[in-house]
Amino acid sequence: MRKSTICDIKTYCLRIKTRRQYAGNTQAIRRQPVDSAEKSAKKMPFVRPMSIAVMLIMILLPAMALADPTEITNITQLNNIGTSGDYIITADIADDSSYTTKATFTGTLEAAIDPTTNMPFRISGLSAPLFATLTGTVKNLVLEDVAISGGADAGAIA
Repeated sequence: MRKSTICDIKTYCLRIKTRRQYAGNTQAIRRQPVDSAEKSAKKMPFVRPMSIAVMLIMILLPAMALADPTEITNITQLNNIGTSGDYIITADIADDSSYTTKATFTGTLEAAIDPTTNMPFRISGLSAPLFATLTGTVKNLVLEDVAISGGADAGAIA
């Protein structure tokens, strides 16, 4: 004869009770033990959807953040940048006095490194500020031969 453990007795009692409650049914319904992951999911039903959402964000966020910046290689392209967005200067640019100051810039303007000189590409000959107001980011920008005329608060970048 097999020795009964407390667990066996509880399971047996539950089966008998369940059979008695559902005696009219043709199938006896048994209660199955619940594993710990299922218990925690029942206590916090938002955990699974939340973890799926976090995984999607972790997968999609880098793809969105790695959008290529718009390349700028001449003064016409520099004149046509918007007030936001990511831009990268990939060639030396000389202003022929045709540049017009942009209003408020909220994006990113960066100068790439020239592989022949190992220095950032330059903008030379500016006679007007790049931006009236700068709330974005400017990186690695080299300005040469800049002659800005204006009030005491006029600068080459903003």
